[in-house]
Amino acid sequence: MNTSKLTLSIFENARRPNKKKLSVHKKVYVHKKKPVEQLIAIEPLVGKSNMKSENFAKLDILLQEKNRSSLLENTEISQLPLQILKGDLDSTKTEEIRKKYSSKKFSVPISKKELKSRVSQVLPIIPKLLEGKEELSYHYTHASEQRKKLPHTTMTSNERWDIPWDRYIGGYYGLRRQTFISTLIQAEYSGLLAKTKNKTLNYWTQDMFCTYVLANEVILRLIMDDMSLLKAEAEKLMKETVDYGCHVADEEEFADDLNFEEFQVL
Repeated sequence: MNTSKLTLSIFENARRPNKKKLSVHKKVYVHKKKPVEQLIAIEPLVGKSNMKSENFAKLDILLQEKNRSSLLENTEISQLPLQILKGDLDSTKTEEIRKKYSSKKFSVPISKKELKSRVSQVLPIIPKLLEGKEELSYHYTHASEQRKKLPHTTMTSNERWDIPWDRYIGGYYGLRRQTFISTLIQAEYSGLLAKTKNKTLNYWTQDMFCTYVLANEVILRLIMDDMSLLKAEAEKLMKETVDYGCHVADEEEFADDLNFEEFQVL
């Protein structure tokens, strides 16, 4: 993206009009409607929900122990939640989570080749989501609400530390597979994403929007297929199994078995 154009667009609406000489006749005030943001097929949140899960209980202590500025300087932003999760996880907790789900069977791809094959069948949904032709899930709603809380057009480094990241983890698929799905989305639709004018996408940046919004839309549809669930049921399961994704799925095998040609397009 052209930096000069971005800078201009950020301040364009903030410019004050040039002063004009007073006229004898008063001009009739015309209310100008703000441009409607694209991606309007959004499913609203019902009531207020407490999305904070117990595996993030130590987050405040963790952040106090870290030097934020130095970590931010040496960490890719898309991997920041993973850094937080790694500091919050322990083997004791993982065993507790395994026992919690001992009676459940989740079909999680164990290799990149397997996951890529499955995702390729769902990827055509992305253009429809970006064009507002397909209804988005609560993931976009959360991302949009986060953007509206603050006046910045792009998320700042400090704001990234205050985001409840558990809202954006892809359920029992976990963050590792979610990040890989984001890579597949960007490899296929980076051009379309660059052309999409959307305040929430701009706020999160293309990389993070793909990881924490669009990748979750793909995972949602994979879960619907995995478990033969309706959309609302799959959304509920995603919210309830974030702890499994973080503590169990992300610790299990996820083989990097792509061949050279497949790797080249990523």
